[in-house]
Amino acid sequence: MSETEGAKDQSTQLIIGLIGLFVATCICCGLWGDMGGGDGDREPDELDAYLACQGFMNDRLRAPATAKYPLLTSVDWARESNVWGFEAYVDAENAFGAKLRTRFNCRVRWDAGAELWRLENLETY
Repeated sequence: MSETEGAKDQSTQLIIGLIGLFVATCICCGLWGDMGGGDGDREPDELDAYLACQGFMNDRLRAPATAKYPLLTSVDWARESNVWGFEAYVDAENAFGAKLRTRFNCRVRWDAGAELWRLENLETY
């Protein structure tokens, strides 16, 4: 066997090994999701609620793609049962392209039956 054929065999074995690793990873990830390791079985938390508020706030912005929100660790928030409230701000461009800071209070409720967030209140100032 020549050196070229030996290198081809090694390359082929490497490719087969990588394909096998990929298939095994896909199988494991699929099984993990079936065992309840996926997002569908977990309770929503404050980050989920904050992201929901950001989505509702983005619906009110002229240029939502320019929106910059503070990290959750910098935001005042409270929870009562399945209702979360946040006091935060967003920096986003207005219709003229000027970057403005808008403060807001947002309250969202998790509707477990419908598996979606409902906006209770959104005030900007």
